Amino acid sequence: MAFALLIGVCACWLGVTAMQRARRSGSLRPASSIAGTVLGVTGAGLSALMLIHAAMFWQPLTLYSQCLQSASTVTAQQACANQLHRSTGITEPASPLAVASHGSDEGLFGTEAGVSGSTSSVPAHGST
Repeated sequence: MAFALLIGVCACWLGVTAMQRARRSGSLRPASSIAGTVLGVTGAGLSALMLIHAAMFWQPLTLYSQCLQSASTVTAQQACANQLHRSTGITEPASPLAVASHGSDEGLFGTEAGVSGSTSSVPAHGST
């Protein structure tokens, strides 16, 4: 990510200097240098955002990785995920299928524990 930021900054510098040279020489084609500069600025901006994101979540993601390495069961892995969600303040989004089928964000099975007390909405075979 840092390398991409460096490349983006270099692209911006090269684009700006190319635009200046094109204007000084009276060239009618500084458009390619403008496009290069725009791409350089875009790349540098996205790289900077990714670096900031990585810096903000470095510690929680490191702890999550260490937790997963020691987790030997699915329950332990889920506990690691819960710890990550609590430490970052980001809740896990519901499955789009669950929201579409239930009309809420409770999850596919209706509750967090995965057990639903409701009956099926599909009629039994032969009933009308």
